[in-house]
Amino acid sequence: LKNGLSVTLIEKDDDSLKHTKETIDHLIQKYPPFKVPKVVLSTSFSKLKTCGLIIEAVYEDFALKQSIFSQLSQYVDESTIVASNTSSIPISSLASHLPYPKQFVGIHFFSPVAKMELIEIIKGSKTSNTTCNKAKAFASLLGKTPILVKDTRGFYTSQIVMGYIYEAMKMVTEGISPIEIENAARQIGMPTAPLALADEIGIDVAWHILNENKQD
Repeated sequence: LKNGLSVTLIEKDDDSLKHTKETIDHLIQKYPPFKVPKVVLSTSFSKLKTCGLIIEAVYEDFALKQSIFSQLSQYVDESTIVASNTSSIPISSLASHLPYPKQFVGIHFFSPVAKMELIEIIKGSKTSNTTCNKAKAFASLLGKTPILVKDTRGFYTSQIVMGYIYEAMKMVTEGISPIEIENAARQIGMPTAPLALADEIGIDVAWHILNENKQD
């Protein structure tokens, strides 16, 4: 929206749509777009028929993502790029539940999205080079910095970040003061301390990532 793109956003129910609209209105006030954005909010997947790029962004649960892809499959064709915002689940495994795996790619944003410039582009085993290049072009269009990463669980950044957070959590269980942990991280130059980062990402999200990683 900030970059003038038309956006269709699908939520699971009306309460979620209401919350989403409030969030969008808040972000537009905080980060004003260059022109009045066009956004469609709905609970129906049929609204995705005219979209050239669809990004799934539910939490890290393989079965849930599989269900989402099954629902949207009837509304896509060979010209539609479908992407996942997954932070840990390999793209190649998710692609098996889509009709056009060549058009499927990982586009992993980082929280808070409005501020973070980095985007991971994950090429699955069946992702075409054309799809990958379009994903990188899309990231650049948003003013982000795309990096191409290997399709392994956790990719690049999540492996680093989860290790950072896990060690901090482990230190807490060993009786070390959370204040000391956070201060030590800042003193060595980390922009966000690990426990604060866990809050920003969402402890529930981190928990889902850790559980998905156990499958390997």
